[in-house]
Amino acid sequence: MNYALLSPREKFHQFINNASFYGKWLIVSIENTPNDTSVLADPRVQNHPNMITDFISQALFRNNEVGNWFCYAYNLTHITESIIAIVDPFSTYVEDRIYGVKNANDLIAWITNFVQREGHRPQPNQILIEFEFPNKDCGFDIEKLKQRSSLSVSSIVSFHQIMGDFENYFNLPPKTFTFMYRGRIIKGIETPASLKMESKAKVQLIPTNSQILPSQPSPALKTTKYAPKTAAKPAAVPKIVNPAASNPPKKGGQVTLIFVDLNGGEHKTTVKRDRQLKFWLQDRCNALKLDFDKLNFRYKERFISVEKTPAELEMSTNDIIKCCKKPTPKPKDENPPTYAQGQYTGQYQSQIQSQKLQQHINSPILKTPNSFQQGNPLPKDFKVQDFVPKCVAKAPTSSNANTTTTNNSTSQATSNPNAKVTFNIIGPKKIEEKKTIRASTSFKAAMKDICKRYDLNYEEYRFIFKDKTVSEDSTPLDIGMCTGDVMQMRKRIIKKKKPDSQTGSPKELSQVEKPKQSSCLIC
Repeated sequence: MNYALLSPREKFHQFINNASFYGKWLIVSIENTPNDTSVLADPRVQNHPNMITDFISQALFRNNEVGNWFCYAYNLTHITESIIAIVDPFSTYVEDRIYGVKNANDLIAWITNFVQREGHRPQPNQILIEFEFPNKDCGFDIEKLKQRSSLSVSSIVSFHQIMGDFENYFNLPPKTFTFMYRGRIIKGIETPASLKMESKAKVQLIPTNSQILPSQPSPALKTTKYAPKTAAKPAAVPKIVNPAASNPPKKGGQVTLIFVDLNGGEHKTTVKRDRQLKFWLQDRCNALKLDFDKLNFRYKERFISVEKTPAELEMSTNDIIKCCKKPTPKPKDENPPTYAQGQYTGQYQSQIQSQKLQQHINSPILKTPNSFQQGNPLPKDFKVQDFVPKCVAKAPTSSNANTTTTNNSTSQATSNPNAKVTFNIIGPKKIEEKKTIRASTSFKAAMKDICKRYDLNYEEYRFIFKDKTVSEDSTPLDIGMCTGDVMQMRKRIIKKKKPDSQTGSPKELSQVEKPKQSSCLIC
């Protein structure tokens, strides 16, 4: 193998394979120049129990050869500031990263949280898989593929990730190769443990468009009707996949996305397909000194949930995610408008009509002249034009504006079913009483109670609110009643029935118009 012809990414993975990196996380500090001192070299960090048992540390520089390899291998070439990254040596993506940390205690807390979240080992229960490649005439550079002739993987990781890591290592499109084990095709959801693989198990790599794959019937043949038994059955047609065709986005592996900041700057980063976008966006915001909580994010001109993954959104390479500021909520009006004496506006007129000035008016509460009962008529010389200025004259001034605002809020219709509503009942015989019931309680009990107290027949009266008859099963919530509203009692008018022209039956008189009994004995 000619080491000089390898790319920086390939050189770094060869560097990892030649060292004893198995079974531990790799934590790397990247500084700009050798003069920069990394907090990773602090004795308090190096002597921490988690660092000793779970990590292998490397302090690299951007101009250093190995540091250049690392930045290319994990797509960190676009970052110019100091960074500490934790990677899985057996993959091509960064597990976690932190920028510009200078305090040893902050770094120790970050490392401790990472171990609690991701575990002490990157790939438990590892086994070694050896790959067998096709002949040289398959159309691929076999010598280059043999650089990755074996791979140490976890026995519980899916082959989706194993295939994706292998193809990403050589920059190949998805599903370039089909993996076979013991003569059968390996499914992406299967794991080495489910296939009962042992260490140094041999997996065959066959190009997907190769004719040596096991023949698979076409989906159209499932509904084919065969000829009689004497005729021959149609031969199964092998399924041939064109590698140049467009491939759907993978669920596993990684994808390169472009983050556009508030100033229009583009920042390209590679992320996992099965990890929530929230963690990647938080890293981008921290690096660019943006407030993550005050931003919304758009993908394809639509706002997205940061809890979703690139696989769920079917993202592909070089897709763009833009950020924008969240709209600022309108502040509440702490100083509502006040009205001095003598002023009259349309807003006050609506307040008078809705009885919101009842605490400032000593006279009875009126909505319209028609709201008075016949037993309590208006004066003959009463004019609404004369009444309105008196109401406005008693309007709240700036000194008691806050008190009025508080009182007015109680006169609004409530939506709480347990709230209590106090209303007035006005009826004949100078009946005027206050009743208090819950907003979700029917009026039936209150109506019957007032009729019983004044020796009235409940069936002869109806109750009216806002010029509409109220059903006894209605509640204050149903009719929008507020505290201080008025309900009226009126006697029912029973209409006379017309005589039947055919039978000539006499008229039926109402209870109100029944004739008096005659005192004549002859009758």
